[in-house]
Order: sequence, then structure tokens, then C-alpha cells
Amino acid sequence: MPKTQRDFDKRTIAQAALSIEEGMIYLIRIEEKFTPVHPELAEYLTVTLKALDSSIEVIKSFCEKAWGYYPDNWEIWRNLSTSRKRTQHDDVDR
Repeated sequence: MPKTQRDFDKRTIAQAALSIEEGMIYLIRIEEKFTPVHPELAEYLTVTLKALDSSIEVIKSFCEKAWGYYPDNWEIWRNLSTSRKRTQHDDVDR
């Protein structure tokens, strides 16, 4: 359970980013199967993957502007709880 609204927001952002990344994994698998046989169809997935990658970059930019950083591993924010240890970023009120 998040301790503060900021923790809740970070957790929500992390869940969104992780969901996008997981979806990209599935699309890559399909894209790899279609590329040799139907490259014109695989191109649709390639375009989609590029857009999703851009979305991840926008989320990272948002996090940097909102909280001053984003984690190297989204799981860090996804698992925020009241029992977590303070980090160097907790002292910065953003």
C-alpha cells in the first residue's frame, strides 16, 4: 500500500510503463514470426513498437520533471510500500 499520494502516483506510472513493456514483448514475438513470411504486415507491428518505445520515453521525461528522476527498474516504484526504506530522493519534496 502506498504511503503517500506521491508514492501512489509513482506506483501507477510504474505499472503503466511495465504494462507497455510487457505488451512490447508480445508484439516483438509476433513481429519476428511475420517478418520472413509477411514483411508488409510485420511493418505494422514495427511502427507500433516504435510508438510504444516513444511512449516509454515520454513517461521517463514526465517522471524526471515530476520527481527529478525515474528508476532504472520500474519494479522499484511498483512495489512501494509503507515499509520501504527511505532513499536519497525522498528528502526532495516534489
